[in-house]
Order: sequence, then C-alpha cells, then structure tokens
Amino acid sequence: MTGRREKKKREIKDKIIKAAEVVFFEDDYEKITVSEIANRADIGVGTIYNYFKSKDDIFVSTMKTMFDIDYSDININKELLNKPNENNEAVDLIVKYNFKIFLKISKIPKVIIKKLFQIMLNDDGKTKILSELIKLDFKYIYEIEKLIKFSQEKGKLKSNFDAYLMAETIYSIVGINFAMFMYNVKNFDETMIDLEKKIRMVLNEYVAK
Repeated sequence: MTGRREKKKREIKDKIIKAAEVVFFEDDYEKITVSEIANRADIGVGTIYNYFKSKDDIFVSTMKTMFDIDYSDININKELLNKPNENNEAVDLIVKYNFKIFLKISKIPKVIIKKLFQIMLNDDGKTKILSELIKLDFKYIYEIEKLIKFSQEKGKLKSNFDAYLMAETIYSIVGINFAMFMYNVKNFDETMIDLEKKIRMVLNEYVAK
C-alpha cells in the first residue's frame, strides 16, 4: 500500500510541475497565482499546498526538473583515453561532453530561461530560486572536474593545474555562450563553434606531451 501511495504522490507532483511549465511559459511570473496552476493541473488549490509551500517553491521545482541533467545519459567513450600517443583525445572528449550538455539545455524554451534570468536579476527575496539552481551549476562543475581528473590520471592532461578551477573556467565559458545564444547574439551553430574554440584554447596548454 505504501508503495502505491508514494507512486500516486509522485504522479500528482509531476502533474503539478507539468501544468506549471505551461503556465510559466504563457504568463508573466508576477501575475501567476497558485490557483491558476491548480486550474491548469485540474486539481484543488489545497492539494497543491500538500506538495509545495508557495508559487516560488513550484517554480524552483519546475526549473530544477527542466535543468537537472541526468549525466549518466551523456555517453562519451572514455576508452579513447587509453590510446597511446593520442593525448588530444582528452580535449576532444571534454568538448564533446560539453556539446551534449549544451544541446540538452538549449532545448528548453528561450522564453522560460529569459523569465528565469529576469527573476534572478530582480531577486526581491527569491533567494531559494537562485540557491537551488546554483546547486545544479555545482553539479555540472563537479561532472566536468571528474572528467578532467580522469584525463589527468590517464596521463592525457598535465597534473600541474587544479581540475576544479579548470572546470569552473569551462563552466564560465559555457554560461557566457549560453547567454549569447538565449538572447540571439549568435545562432546555435555559431555558438557551438565559439564554444569549441574557447574550450580548446584553455585546455590545449595542458595537454600532456
């Protein structure tokens, strides 16, 4: 019984989040009410408050669902790092890995992300939104750090630099390029070319000889 009850709870929560995605996509965030989300989900307002404390709480969960990448889904062939005399494979691997991550987040509707940026810039007490999304940023940095360390252990990248700081640098590169893509400064193909160029520029210096 407990398992069935938990499954039902997950289904209701997912239903609320899916309805919220549509509402956040269509309307101005400040004007949206919990009642509007409840109507879209076809459930009672009281039911929503069994799962979420506030509209901000719903927004955080919705954004986390959209941005929370399952990194185990991103397949890259680490066996390439076992090849002798192919040290550039490490840079290739990190570039491909970031391409796949960028491809996933680029599928999120631009209007949603622009609203997110606007909310974060006009924080007005919405620190939970920012702090929860920062956790996802750190998750990304950690995954890149692991890949860099793995490349160092395989002798493909030099060991005389801090893997975490390099991961933060790559994160900054991806973030800037993502912002330019979101605001149509560059199209997708131009963004990918620029992203690869910058990642290679910072990593090539550390390829083991």
